[in-house]
Amino acid sequence: MIPVGRRPSEPAAAELKRPRRQLTGMRALITLVACCGLILWAARVVWEYRDPTLAEDKAVQARALRALGSRKATERVDAIQVLARLHFADSASAIRPLTPMLGDEDSAVRAAAVEALGPIGSRAVQVGLDPDAVRAAVSALIRVLKDPDPGLRRAAVATLGTMSSTKPETSAGPQVGPPPTLPGGKTMGPASALPTPVDRVAVIAAFTEALGDREAAVRGEAIVALASACSAGDPPESLAAGLGDESAENRKATVRALARFRRGLDPWIPRLLRIAEHDDDRSVRAATVGVLGGLTGPPGATAAAVPTLIEALGSRDPRVRAAVAEGLYRFGPEAAAAIPALLRVFTEPIDGAGGRAGAGSANDSRALSGVAAAALGKIAPGSASAKGVVTALTEVVRSGQGARQAQAAAALAQFGPAAAPAIPALVRMAREAGPTHAPESENEQAAAWALGKIAPGTPAVDEAVAALEDVLRSRQAPSRVAAVEALGRLGPNAATCLPMLRALREDPDAEVRRAVKHALAVLVLGDEGKL
Repeated sequence: MIPVGRRPSEPAAAELKRPRRQLTGMRALITLVACCGLILWAARVVWEYRDPTLAEDKAVQARALRALGSRKATERVDAIQVLARLHFADSASAIRPLTPMLGDEDSAVRAAAVEALGPIGSRAVQVGLDPDAVRAAVSALIRVLKDPDPGLRRAAVATLGTMSSTKPETSAGPQVGPPPTLPGGKTMGPASALPTPVDRVAVIAAFTEALGDREAAVRGEAIVALASACSAGDPPESLAAGLGDESAENRKATVRALARFRRGLDPWIPRLLRIAEHDDDRSVRAATVGVLGGLTGPPGATAAAVPTLIEALGSRDPRVRAAVAEGLYRFGPEAAAAIPALLRVFTEPIDGAGGRAGAGSANDSRALSGVAAAALGKIAPGSASAKGVVTALTEVVRSGQGARQAQAAAALAQFGPAAAPAIPALVRMAREAGPTHAPESENEQAAAWALGKIAPGTPAVDEAVAALEDVLRSRQAPSRVAAVEALGRLGPNAATCLPMLRALREDPDAEVRRAVKHALAVLVLGDEGKL
């Protein structure tokens, strides 16, 4: 304490002034914040008055909100539908007054409220508006799943699916805490950790319960919604109920829903294979075959599924076998154990009468052999079985028929120079389909392409060049393109073909001219000015 009548020292005076400066600074900060808020409010008001459409939308919203209290059910329905059509920034604020309408005494009002909460609730989630109101709406919608009206239950499932799949605009931040866990200990995947007011665990549990609804339409909607909600993780085991649903449409919906998943599909592959072969409904079998090729390979399936797929290559249905071969193709060298089975599939004759009615058509057989050949070309190069595969494919080129020769040639091309023993057979194949024979553009083109990939650097390169020169005279433009591109890959060894290539700069086909231009740029070193 400073005695009366004595001037305080400079340090003491500074100590006395410090609280006053702090108080003054705090007041200035509060004033600044208040001014900023006032400026922002004023700017918003001015903007709204400058935008007559926004002002009108707000007026429409206000009238519709008042009409929610009307005694006439038709007016309440109209008001709800108006609110659902509004799309300005604050239109999602209608979620709070709209939620109680889910308990309205009139079923039409309840139905309108359920439908409207889809777009309104999604916008509220997206912009982060009133999280408590979003949670209340979700809880109310889950209760609607007990409503006696099946149409209302189905609409509630759809709306919950829309809201649960909507991501907040501010959800790009880091995850806080572990992701929610489903019954059975599985997590919902990264997407489930997004900061959203929607209780995804409760919603998924509601979808799972709806899979047992007595109405097929409700179960079908639940299948789609459940898959959408969980697609970032493993397929929930509860989807298995959909595969056994009495409704064929729901079984198809489940199969297509599984196609959305990008992991955890190994245990589902045996089930899908059984459905593809044995389901009572032909459309279900066709839908399953249609997605099997994508489901049975990476990323959804792992190499642990390869033994199951190899066994499935023995199916009586060529469409199932083709889908399985496609899955093995996706694994590449990881599926090396499948090489013997794929060779059998490619080389053996397919019984056109085998399997189900229509399953053994010529088109199915051709598709199966084509996928098997492609899988061999992807899996076998560099493997311990490579030499044997080249020998088998070469024999098909030498003595096979039509499309299978072209398929074998395309597979051999993937081996590169390691398939050099096949060059004589490919040369013969190219010449047999030449200009003096009936047009076989597919074989001609495949042989030319394979020679361009295999012959470089091999002792038989000159033989390949001579055959490709013959293909340059083909009546089929795709064959001429393949031959030109192949000669470009053969480099200086193709110099003897330069006169013919220059003549083809005037070819009537634009693709041929394009290929020639590129090939000459490669072959005529330092002579690009003559292109």
